[in-house]
Amino acid sequence: MPEKQTELQFFNARNGQLSCSADGRFLHSSFNPENEALRFVQSINTQFMPSAIILLGACLPWCVKYLREQFSSSLLISVQFDRRFEEYADYWDSVFYVTDADSAVCLSNGLFNLLGEEKLVTSLFLSWKAAEGIWPNQYKFSWEAIKSSMEKAQSILTTRNWFNIRWFTNTVKNLSLIKEYSLPERTSSNIIVTASGPSLTAAIPFLKKNRKSFILLAASSSISTLLFNDIVPDYCISTDGGWYATRHLRAYETDKRLKDVPLVISAESAVPSRITGSIPIILLTYGDGLESILAEKTGIPSVSGLRNGTVSGTAAAFAASLTTGNVYICGLDLAPGKGFQHAEPNENDVALFTGQTRIKTLESSYTSSRFGSGSLSIYRDWFSHQNEAFTSRVFRLISKNDRLEKLGTMQDVYIEELDLHKAAQPMCNKKTVLPDNDSIIKSYLTSICTSLENNPSDAKNSIWYSSLSLKRYINYLRMNSEKQKAELALLVSETVSVIKEVISDV
Repeated sequence: MPEKQTELQFFNARNGQLSCSADGRFLHSSFNPENEALRFVQSINTQFMPSAIILLGACLPWCVKYLREQFSSSLLISVQFDRRFEEYADYWDSVFYVTDADSAVCLSNGLFNLLGEEKLVTSLFLSWKAAEGIWPNQYKFSWEAIKSSMEKAQSILTTRNWFNIRWFTNTVKNLSLIKEYSLPERTSSNIIVTASGPSLTAAIPFLKKNRKSFILLAASSSISTLLFNDIVPDYCISTDGGWYATRHLRAYETDKRLKDVPLVISAESAVPSRITGSIPIILLTYGDGLESILAEKTGIPSVSGLRNGTVSGTAAAFAASLTTGNVYICGLDLAPGKGFQHAEPNENDVALFTGQTRIKTLESSYTSSRFGSGSLSIYRDWFSHQNEAFTSRVFRLISKNDRLEKLGTMQDVYIEELDLHKAAQPMCNKKTVLPDNDSIIKSYLTSICTSLENNPSDAKNSIWYSSLSLKRYINYLRMNSEKQKAELALLVSETVSVIKEVISDV
């Protein structure tokens, strides 16, 4: 049975200002709603300037004026529990409507997309008390949504805090070592992307038989499987910044068939130094961090890429940008299974075999992998929530014998029914040999250290603080102005120390 709609009544308060009630209970003062809003804002107790203020159950926008006066640099975001307040949306920087559990999911995703992890954890969440009792379910749903978005933000910040310096080191190293870059030209041919899930095995006969009918982009984890089956990709892609990602690129050192195969990387990717300067590199830049700044300084041309938790997501978006044709992904299982977790042979499984002991058995490693599969649900969620522009051209390629979980509206295409009769047009690659970039990067980073020390409060420095001293930077943002003065000196010192150490190590 649908929930009964609240009876809203708008009326003029004693002082002539607009007020309202719900089911006979006042949402704003019946005497002076503006003074009520002023007292509410004056009662806010916070010692830092929030990135955003999120007000739950805001109703009429009487608070906006005083919030802007007291928090001049904060985004003002309203969460309304009833769409009949929609006509007041323009008073706020952004508005979300939570009327049921489904719309609360939109709030969780919307807040994260609007603010990102840094601004979310430095935001202030408030509630208009009068609305809580009128819409208790919406109030509950909203806090659950906020909790979900904050957990996601904290998780990402934890990952960034752990990996940021490694990513920065990779970026400086890669950009210093790249000697030959490649730029692919757009095509109309179909592209097949290979991931390394077990279902890739069933696709191997099809890939071999129809090899001339498509362009092949191999995720790095699938390279060993393809080469073992005498399938040479046109491109390989590796975007993982962890040291373990270098295992999958060993074939570039040992297999001559890859010597002219361009490797697509982000500047942050973990790539063995021995191969970065000896093969053609296609550089992906995400446009959101130090990697883009440093790539621009070196002058290495790059291709716009989509940052994603899994290389398969970045590869799919990259492939779709290269062609007007269709993109098919095989080996996209995104699910734990029994036994081997990848198509064979796979460099990760080679490492597992090598590391086997009486105590640490192969089965224990597989079990750990199966139960530690939370990231797979995140990857499935990404593929499951793409828009029509993506799902109309990007398909998962599977066998009729595969039993894989559906990926939202993304369509599955059976290998047995796919007919790629048209020969693929070879993609042209513009290749250029680069001068030595090492001195360019080191000179630029040295100037950044000087700038940080001489102008520590410059707004342009925030990207360096958040990238190289993230934990201290978040703490700094949550301090009052007096404490920030002392913390800023430590923030500069820590950031400069990281930059100088990377310069000396690379």
